[in-house]
Amino acid sequence: MREKHPGRGGASGKKEGAMNAINEFFVSAGFMPRGYGFPSSPIQLWVDAISDVVITLSCYAIAVVLWIFARRRTALSFSRPLLMSAFFVFADGTTHLTSVLNIWQPDYWLATCVKAVTAIASLATVALVWPVTPKALALPGANQPQRANDDTLREVAAPRKATEHLHALTITPIQIVESQYFSGFLRDIAARNETERALRDSEKRFRATFQQAAVGIAHVAPDGRWLRVNEKLCDIVGYTREELLSLTFQDITHPDDLGADLAQVRQVLDGQIDTYTMEKRYLRKGGSEVWIALTVSLVRDDAGTPDYFISVVEDIQRRKVAEEELRERTAELARSNQDLEQFAYIASHDLQEPLRAVSGSLQLLKRRYEGKLDPRADEFIGHAVDGAVRMSALIGDLLAYSRVGRREDPRQLTECDEALSSALKNLSVAVRETGAQVTRGSLPTVLANSTQLTLLFQNLVGNAIKFRRQDVPVQIHVGAEARDDAWVFRVADNGIGIEPQYFERIFLVFQRLHTRQDYPGTGIGLALCKRIVERHCGHIWVESEPGKGSTFLFTLPRDPV
Repeated sequence: MREKHPGRGGASGKKEGAMNAINEFFVSAGFMPRGYGFPSSPIQLWVDAISDVVITLSCYAIAVVLWIFARRRTALSFSRPLLMSAFFVFADGTTHLTSVLNIWQPDYWLATCVKAVTAIASLATVALVWPVTPKALALPGANQPQRANDDTLREVAAPRKATEHLHALTITPIQIVESQYFSGFLRDIAARNETERALRDSEKRFRATFQQAAVGIAHVAPDGRWLRVNEKLCDIVGYTREELLSLTFQDITHPDDLGADLAQVRQVLDGQIDTYTMEKRYLRKGGSEVWIALTVSLVRDDAGTPDYFISVVEDIQRRKVAEEELRERTAELARSNQDLEQFAYIASHDLQEPLRAVSGSLQLLKRRYEGKLDPRADEFIGHAVDGAVRMSALIGDLLAYSRVGRREDPRQLTECDEALSSALKNLSVAVRETGAQVTRGSLPTVLANSTQLTLLFQNLVGNAIKFRRQDVPVQIHVGAEARDDAWVFRVADNGIGIEPQYFERIFLVFQRLHTRQDYPGTGIGLALCKRIVERHCGHIWVESEPGKGSTFLFTLPRDPV
């Protein structure tokens, strides 16, 4: 008997028993596992399985992409073929998935059904894709827009190149005996076409300028008819373009301005002037007036015959209204000033006589009764006499101030030396009493009112004497120098001086810096000087430092005014 080996025989028996059981199962079911068809090495089995899995996943991904593209690009006419293609790819991927399952778990009926569905899907896909293939091939490629642009540029450039060598051909048949010939005449018209193009561009620019100008522009026939008008002119006169073209400029010109306008037109037509400018009034459509600034020039044809006028119209209504308001206010102010001057002159003149009577009576009363009454009475009489004297001086200064502003101020060439000498003669008492030393430089001859110029020097020198320092002799110098187009006069002293903050105030009427007890006066002297200088188109000012004297400067024109 052969000896049995329990260990080896037991393991081999178990393996053989398992294989027999599997064989019996598949054989009895009529199937065989797909894995049995591979060699004993498992590498081929796994490569086959993994490849089917990868193909399945790729098909599913492609199907999803095709489905999304078809759903979002609904404008395309290929959505149905795309959806069927997606289904076909999905079904094909499923067949590979069943192949993987059949390796270990065979279900051949499922695999057969999936393949049948895939076959049907493939036929349907072919049926849908085949008819639309020509349309798909006709779609533009990625570079086709660029090719289209290039073709367009070539089409545009071709006529341009053609115009560079453009010719006009004229053919005329000629019959000679029994033979017929043709005569051809070839002309180069490229230059003419270029000229026409430039002319069209120029006309385009002209129309844009004409219509968009901020002023009214029009072409007017020699007889006054409007030929062409822009929108701004229509706005100025209130007419539409059609209404204005049916009128003449004479129809809308104010009657008071028409004569002057026509006279200028005749001069232009006669060749006496080339252009003219004037301010006139147009009558708007509603009947209101509008002031305009008009500039007109004439265009003639090659024969020199007047062709049309070019009129530029600017609306100056607002400016005219403002000028009229200014004239009215100026006239009103002038009347007011004249009335005030007249009143001051009459009042000052008429007050002189009663004041002289009062002053004379007070003087007599003082001479007759001074010392005969009690001291209080003498004091009262003294105050009354002083008040009358001050009143007389004040009225005299007001009268002089008002005279300066009157129109009838005769002016003539005046020697400033003579005017200063007359002023010093009037101040001789004050000069003698104070011991003032008055020196002068070279003084010019000016066009002025001699009386007022004398009064000017008299007030300035008189002030220098009045506002003197008690500790030094009075020294006054009068001089002049040429500066640009004016003479600059200087009246300098060594008096008490003036604080800078009062440089403007001292030239105002009734402005005083000191009390009457210290420095008597009416407060009109420097205001009178300022008025005289300004009436002569000059300017007056002061330069001073307290305790070091003052210099009054004023200007008078060098040329006669």
